[in-house]
Parts: sequence; structure tokens; C-alpha cells
Amino acid sequence: MALYHAPDHSMLRSELKTRFKALDLHFGWFCRRVAEQLGDEHPGALALVDPTVAPDGARALTLKASVVAAVKWGLSHRKTP
Repeated sequence: MALYHAPDHSMLRSELKTRFKALDLHFGWFCRRVAEQLGDEHPGALALVDPTVAPDGARALTLKASVVAAVKWGLSHRKTP
């Protein structure tokens, strides 16, 4: 959810790595499992994000618009106890 709540649903890869340690292992596994649940039979490790490079060379990950829309829909339809 950190990426979802970040400005423009985007964070520097280095910031994500600092916050979540083994970014490639954990985040990649998470992306693949979610994409599989959504019907993608052979998702890549970054199936839920668009990687970008800033002018200064910093790499960032931005949630795809379809993922943002799905999260918004899910949050608005969440049942509260």
C-alpha cells in the first residue's frame, strides 16, 4: 500500500528497497502472485508497476493505472465489521 499512498502512486526504487529490504525478492513475488490472481498466466516480476528513470538517473516504480483503479474499487467496496 506504500506505493498506492505515495504521490502519483510512485516511489524511488531506492526508497522502496530501504523500506522493504529485499525488494526484488518480496515485491517481485507479490506482483507475480497478484497478477496471477487477476488472470495473467506468466506475469513478470514488475507486472503491477511501470519502471521509469528520472533525468538524474534515479529509478522509480509507479503503479499502473489499472492497479490504482482496482485498489480504489476494492477500498470503496470493503465491508466494515
